[in-house]
Amino acid sequence: MSRENQPSHDEWRALHESWMQVKDLAPWDWMYEANLFGVQNPETDEIGYVSVMGNFGEHYAMALYQGARGLYKFWQMQRELEFNPFLVIETPQLQASWEDRNNLDNTDRQVIKDLGLKFRGKKAWPQFQSYRPGHVPWYIEADEARFLTVAIQQLLDVAPRFKANPGLLPNPATERYLVRVPRQESNSLVWEDTIQPMPPEPKGRLYMPMDTDLLDEVKTLPQHRDKIEMDLFLIPSPIREHKDKRPYFPYMLMAVHGRSGAIMGGELLQPGPDLTSVWEQVPLTTLAYFASFGARPRMIYVTSSRLAELLERLAQELGCRVIVRRNLRYLGEAKSSLMNYLGGGMPPM
Repeated sequence: MSRENQPSHDEWRALHESWMQVKDLAPWDWMYEANLFGVQNPETDEIGYVSVMGNFGEHYAMALYQGARGLYKFWQMQRELEFNPFLVIETPQLQASWEDRNNLDNTDRQVIKDLGLKFRGKKAWPQFQSYRPGHVPWYIEADEARFLTVAIQQLLDVAPRFKANPGLLPNPATERYLVRVPRQESNSLVWEDTIQPMPPEPKGRLYMPMDTDLLDEVKTLPQHRDKIEMDLFLIPSPIREHKDKRPYFPYMLMAVHGRSGAIMGGELLQPGPDLTSVWEQVPLTTLAYFASFGARPRMIYVTSSRLAELLERLAQELGCRVIVRRNLRYLGEAKSSLMNYLGGGMPPM
């Protein structure tokens, strides 16, 4: 993290002092992860959604899911039958947590030392992290620290009221949320309760570059009856290109011949500020695989509807079908071999 993006001494202190008050309050004793409420960022008007963790005594933390994208990813995680660390990595959020000392690194401990604070015991050390889709959980920056501090302060207001009145937070099934909204009054902010509908799911338009000459070339190739199995997945081996930049997890677009199991392609795709840059590279990369293979498939089997949508237009151009199948034999074997080689297939958390 570059020096200019770090929180100031005062910003760090405000964040730590607010989080220490939450520990004393212990809202995880009566709040569950799904007891969400929103907080509007006074600086940007973006709404973050606060979720308290720790009701089962395993991990005392608070997440601030950022914007509609973060909210929809949260509910996607809730629908998963098992914990999915890859999905967590794709969810924009800020986190405050209580950790064991050995879970903190030297930078975390130095901030605590500079503030003159002392902690002792298990799950007694504060840690603050920023999650950006496709990137390693990283140190929070100054604007993130300010928003997280505001959200923690609003948790200190909402949690006791929710304990006294569980009806304060609408049932998520109604798709309505309590959102704390600030207004300027004299020289200070005054916070008010509002009830707001669930925001529409973000459906940003993708720009998918295409090599028209290569497309025309592939259209002339013979079309084989053999199927191709494809998947797009996160590789749990972070890459750090510069000491001042946060590391990222590359994504692999893997293509496997559906009869022989031979790997046709395995290109690494780099995430940008969000995962849009990964999605946009899929059609052209796939086209390059077919050109190298020297044939067009009749059918492309994929493991997710997301990948099917990204390939649909290309498939139409090439006269092939895209079919979603959760379990693909040869692709699964190739992917498992790769993950085992990389060390078990789990990203560090």
